[in-house]
Amino acid sequence: DHMASRIKGITVEIGGDTTKLQTALKNVNANIQSTQTQLKDVEKLLKLDPTNTELLTQKQKLLTDAVGVTSNKLEVLKTAAQQAETQLEQGNISQQQFDALEREIAATATSMGQYNLKLTESNSASSKLKSTIASQESQLSALEQEYTDLVLTQGKDSTAAKDLAAKYTKLSTELSDNKQKLSQAQSATSSMTSATTKAKTPLESLKDTISKQESELSKLSTEYQNACLQYGKNSTQAQSLAAKIKTLSSEHQSCTKQLSGMESEAKKLTTTEQSLTQKLSSQKQDLTKLKQEYVNAAAQYRKNSSEAKSLEQQIKTLSGQIASEEKAVDKATAAADSFDKSMDAAGNSAKEAGDKAADSESRFFKLSFHSWNGTGQKCRSGHQSI
Repeated sequence: DHMASRIKGITVEIGGDTTKLQTALKNVNANIQSTQTQLKDVEKLLKLDPTNTELLTQKQKLLTDAVGVTSNKLEVLKTAAQQAETQLEQGNISQQQFDALEREIAATATSMGQYNLKLTESNSASSKLKSTIASQESQLSALEQEYTDLVLTQGKDSTAAKDLAAKYTKLSTELSDNKQKLSQAQSATSSMTSATTKAKTPLESLKDTISKQESELSKLSTEYQNACLQYGKNSTQAQSLAAKIKTLSSEHQSCTKQLSGMESEAKKLTTTEQSLTQKLSSQKQDLTKLKQEYVNAAAQYRKNSSEAKSLEQQIKTLSGQIASEEKAVDKATAAADSFDKSMDAAGNSAKEAGDKAADSESRFFKLSFHSWNGTGQKCRSGHQSI
């Protein structure tokens, strides 16, 4: 197989065990293969029955699985790539093998991007469903008002009232079906969220950058100690490394602080939006019940009866509350959207910082320096004062 030949002869150490890279990826590749086969099958069936909810849910779950296993594969390949730099330096693998590994990483990242794109498309079907539901709810509300007026003017058994009641029942059934479809789609989406976050969200990107910075700081620290021993603490080489360590430390601190802020802000926004949405949903259900009671009271005791008037007052109050809650939800959503934008910007700057750390890492890695045994103590105090 093409990939096996690409990475032949490369080993990777995971959790203390050194193994051939193709062996380490054997199970992951088998999972990817199985998921791809099932996905093709489901997509073929969906061409024949595009609105089948069960198949759509399966497709979303399989795409989620595909993102998850491909993400695992990418992690293993990246670990191998970090170790392969040393193997290349020591002449254990050739430049061709190293380049082939880099190509394998690029191919796997592309594959994960394609799965994520399909997931996004799958989610946009949910947002269309949401707008259909909203429109149907407002149509039902208008029909209720129309029906109430008709019952008062022409009576419950009039042809017009009966026609309207039938129309109302049909629309109610459609709305109920759509809500069920949306609920199924959302449950598939929520199970997918954890896997999708693996696909380099801004937070992930920032964590990656912090990890790269820490690894680079560790290497620079070793180089600084060696430079102190070889050329002295005040040498150009040692001073230049000290300056690099200082700059990178400050970038690392800033990234760590940013990560902590982003995580707490994301948690706060999610909690606010969820609690507002739940409250709004329950208020809307109460309003629907009140309107039904009003229709019954108006038919039974007439529109001007105290029962009907009391219900009418309750409907007005609750409608006002709902309008104000909807504004609050819009505000929370807008806050979440603007946070998402700032997250994307942070993700881009994190990627730049990560690329910078990685670039400096590969440059310094190629510097040859001496390894000193037992005398490293000499410049530790110098290193700490940086």
